[in-house]
Amino acid sequence: MDFIEKTRIRMENWITHNNHHQEEYEMLAEQLETAGKALL
Repeated sequence: MDFIEKTRIRMENWITHNNHHQEEYEMLAEQLETAGKALL
């Protein structure tokens, strides 16, 4: 596997990983809103 292929795979994994963090943040924000709190 060459450098370009490794980089492509790594970037795809990072994007997926970061999307997961975004989903978790949005769930937390929704739970806080339901509890009457809001993120600053």
